[in-house]
Amino acid sequence: MKNEVLRDKVSGVGYKRAFGNSVAPGFNHVNLRQRVFRAMIFSDKVDSFVTTQMAKDGDTTPKDLKDWEEFRKAPVFAKMLLFPYGAALVVLLLMIISKSKQLFDNFKKEIIFNKSNVDLMTGTNKLLLAFSIMTFNVSGIFTCIMLFMLAEIFKNGAALQEEHD
Repeated sequence: MKNEVLRDKVSGVGYKRAFGNSVAPGFNHVNLRQRVFRAMIFSDKVDSFVTTQMAKDGDTTPKDLKDWEEFRKAPVFAKMLLFPYGAALVVLLLMIISKSKQLFDNFKKEIIFNKSNVDLMTGTNKLLLAFSIMTFNVSGIFTCIMLFMLAEIFKNGAALQEEHD
């Protein structure tokens, strides 16, 4: 148990365990996690597993397999650039969902024509516009333009509601 060398099953990275479950001094957990993550994402085992699963999938087209093969051949640097892009898309999507939930909660409480709803709609539309641009979705951009018009209608409705109250 003392000074036992352990190897990670995925990456093959070795590290020493000094006493029981404690790790040797100077060992960097973050460094190991990064190495394991890189080995898991970019290893040939994962690539071949994904390829075989895609081949088994009935919905996979030959174009999908061709695109995957092109992605596999891309340099590691290019692959690593896709992770922040994907993370940004996920964050934008979660922010859109959060703002939409707040807006629908207000609608459920029968708070329709209110300045806060106009602000929520405008903020959601800006996020949706950014998401549409990042995903190259032209129809999403036109939808955003229509939603901006709807937000202006709600803005006028909120002004009329305030005047009425």
